[in-house]
Order: sequence, then structure tokens, then C-alpha cells
Amino acid sequence: MHSLRLRLTLSLFLTLFLFWIAGFAYQSVQLNRTQSSQWDAILQDIGLQMLATLSHDVLYTDDASAMPLVDPADLGALPAEQITFQVWEVGTGRLLLRSTTAPDTPLNASFHTGFSVHNLPDSGGWRVYSVSDKGHRFQVQVARSHDLLRKDYLHWVKGSLIFTLLIMLLQILIVWIVVRRSFKPVDSIRTTLQTRDPFDLTPLPPTRLPTELSPLIEAVNQLLRRLKTALDRERHFIADTAHELRTPLAALSTQAEIAARSRNPEDTEKALQKLLATAQTTSRLAEQFLAQARLDTIQSCEAPCQTDVPLHQIATVVARDLESSARRKQQRITLLLEPCLVNGHMDALGVLLRNLLENALRYTPEQGRIEVICRMAPDQRVELSVADNGPGIPESEHERIFERFYRLANTPVPGSGIGLSLVQRIAHWHQADIQCSTGLEGKGFRICIRFGTVQQDTSR
Repeated sequence: MHSLRLRLTLSLFLTLFLFWIAGFAYQSVQLNRTQSSQWDAILQDIGLQMLATLSHDVLYTDDASAMPLVDPADLGALPAEQITFQVWEVGTGRLLLRSTTAPDTPLNASFHTGFSVHNLPDSGGWRVYSVSDKGHRFQVQVARSHDLLRKDYLHWVKGSLIFTLLIMLLQILIVWIVVRRSFKPVDSIRTTLQTRDPFDLTPLPPTRLPTELSPLIEAVNQLLRRLKTALDRERHFIADTAHELRTPLAALSTQAEIAARSRNPEDTEKALQKLLATAQTTSRLAEQFLAQARLDTIQSCEAPCQTDVPLHQIATVVARDLESSARRKQQRITLLLEPCLVNGHMDALGVLLRNLLENALRYTPEQGRIEVICRMAPDQRVELSVADNGPGIPESEHERIFERFYRLANTPVPGSGIGLSLVQRIAHWHQADIQCSTGLEGKGFRICIRFGTVQQDTSR
């Protein structure tokens, strides 16, 4: 049974039915006891009153046949079919007086006083109360038939069953209405989701929701927000990639056509050189977009940064990977590294360092110098800086260089304007600060990143 609504409804119905059975059984037992007690009190009261009010002539007459039969209704008692009585002379066994419904034989043949139960051959079972005078010469026997008691009990049971059945039907109707109304918000949410556009990731409205459903709806809304963020990133990534790759691809096509049509070896060589440069720029741009997509995946799938990452080792690996590029321009990379650990993501920090070093190598002229420092600052924060002795960046542009696709005017070096935006994004993800200043030898450019969560690595 997978329907929560059906399971809840049946559970409530079954609970109500079991409680009703238990209550009805208890009420039946109590009614039987109460009914027996009440009729015993009535029989006792009638017997005592009859014994006290019977006249002396009735008790001591010698001609019992002359005594008329008495109807209990004439005595002001209950209807005749309810009560039966006899008056006996104990010593002789002579019947002095009886009701119209009483048999000729004694209701209590033993003539013991008090309550007793007797079965007579012709008239069935009787509940009898016997009371005698002080001399035990005369005895009044008052009785009620068990059949009448059973008839009254069954009449009560029938009426109670009809009444409780109506109550049960009313309870079932009320429970069904309450369950339906309780699940109405769920049905409304289901209808809303079914009629939505596939790309509509607007959070569900939390109005008029039961308290138990609020955490579930909030979790669904958080999932929708994450999906919307991921979808927006994917859209921006596709749009940016298409826009930025359009120009270099067109340049590649143009230079390839020039090289193919050229008849002069020198013109062909120039076209091929431009084609190679454009291919390298395109490759660099593709790498930047792949790094951006990788970072998007890391941020959307990974938990908050809690891994201890050896930042100095990452700097060493990245610098070695770029040594060949530095040698081509006769550049020198200097590493001043102290063992430091930061809480972060290794791949993302690798992208950060690679972008910083590649930017420094690209904008630093031949025979230039790049310096990478990783150390523990006096305030016990890990400090990572990359500096060069290139042309530098005006201080007025320090904030704008981190904008995506922004490049300085009249910059001769080709680029995409994505690298530093990735650096800033990774730094903020690791709760780090970025500072820009002058680079080496009083010129150039320096980027310093200070990480908030620090540890020191003593291993060598």
C-alpha cells in the first residue's frame, strides 16, 4: 500500500472500529450488570411491599380457591408481563395468592429466602426473590422471566447497534472529508508542477501548507534554486563560448584561406604564423572555458571546502609545468615557498595558480622575471603572491581587471579576459582576500591572495 492517503484513512477507520467494538462490549457487560441489579432491586422492593400490605384475611383464609387471581397492574406495580408473584403458606404448601401470569407450582420450590434462579418445566427460567414473615409461615415470591430479561437486552443491543452504526458512518464521512482537505495542498502542488513549463524552476509557494509539509517544500525549493543556478550557468557558459569563439574561428578560417591562395612563400609563411598564433589563442580560450566549466561543476557538486591542501606543492607543480613556456621567452620563475596548508579544493587552487602564472608569463617581456611566494603572514594567514617585472597595470584598472571578458585598452598581448575572473571567483569561494600592487623592481604587477583558514605544514 503506497498511498499515504489510503493508508491514513484505513488506519483511522480501523482504529475507530476497534475502539467501537471494545466500547460496545464494555457497555454491554455493564448494561447487563446494571439491568440485573435494577431488576433485583425492583423484585425485592415489590416483595417487601406485598408482604407488608397483604391483609390478614388473605393470609389466614381457609378457602384459597375463593381468592380471585390478582393482576400486578391492579396493585400499582409494573405491567403484568413484567412481574410475576405468588403468596404461599410455607407449612402446608398452599397457594394463597398469585398473579395472572404465575404458574400453579412454586417459583421457588425450596422456599429459601433471597434471590435464586429456577427453571420450571412449563415456563422456563426465572429470577426469583423470596421473602417470608417473621414466623416463616407465609412467603411472597416475586419473579421475572429470563426470556423477558433477554428480550429487553436484545432490544437495547439492536437499538444501540443502529445508533452506533449511524455514528460510525458519520465518523467515516468526517474522516474522509478531513483527510481529503488535509491532502488538498499536496494535490495543488502536484497540479502546479504538472502544468509548469519544463524550464520553469520558480520555487513553490509555501502558503497554506501544513507544518509537516513545510520542510519538504523548503527542500524542494532549495533543489529548484540549485537547478536554476546550474541551468543559468550552463546558459551563460554556452552563450559566452559561442560569442568568444566566433572571432578566433573566423580568423583561423581567414588565415587558412590566405595561406592556401598565396603563391609567394613569404606571404604563405606570414599567413601560417598568424594561423598558428590564432590557433594558440583559440586553444587558450578553450582551456579557459573548460576551466570555467570545471569550476562550475566543482562548486555545484562539492561540499564546502574542508580538505587540507598543500598550497606550496601546488605552486611547485604548476611552475614546473610552465617552465618550457618561460624558457621560450628566456624568462625566469623564482619560487619562495614555505610549507602551508589551506582548507580548499585542490583542482580549483590549481586553476587559480595556473591562471596567475600564465598571465604573468604572457605579459612579462622576454628575459623577464616572475616570483611566486607562499608563506605564513604575521597575522597567521596563508599568503600567496605572484609578481612580475612587466609593464604593470594602472591602479585605476585594478578593480576592473577581474571582470569577465574585460581587457585593458591597447594591450598587444592576445587574451580572453577570463583568467583573472576565475582567480577572483576561486578566491572568494575559499573566503580569501585579493590585493593588487606594484610588482618587482618597482614596476610590473603583483597579485596577493590571503586565505582566511590557515594551517602550517611542518612536513618536508
